[in-house]
Amino acid sequence: MAKNGVTPANESIDQIRHIIFGDHLEKLERTISQLKKENSELRDRIAQLENRHAAVDQVIEADHQNQKSMESVHQQLQELIEKVKQELDQKLAELDDAKVDKSQIGQAFIEWGTMVKQATTEKS
Repeated sequence: MAKNGVTPANESIDQIRHIIFGDHLEKLERTISQLKKENSELRDRIAQLENRHAAVDQVIEADHQNQKSMESVHQQLQELIEKVKQELDQKLAELDDAKVDKSQIGQAFIEWGTMVKQATTEKS
C-alpha cells in the first residue's frame, strides 16, 4: 500500500485481474511455462540427434572411402596376377619350344616366385 492508504495502480490491476480470471490465469501461466520448458528440452534433443546424425554420416563416408580404396587395391592385385600368369605362360611356352632341361625350368619358377614376392611386398 502507498501513502495515505491508497494502493498503486499496478496492485489494483493485479487484484482486478485475479478477481476476474482467478486461478485460470495462473494455470495458463504454469502451462505456458511448462510448454516453454518442454520446447527447450525438445530443441536440445533435436540438436543432440543432429550431432549424432552428422557423426553417422562421417562414419558412412569413411567406410565408403575405405571400400573404394580396397576395390582399387583389389583391382591392382588382379591386374598383377594376370600379368604374372601371362609371363608364366610365356616362359612355359618358351621352355616348351626350346625343350630345355629341368634346371632351366626350375630357374624360371624361381624368377617367377621372386617377381610375385616383390610385387606383393610393394603393395603392402
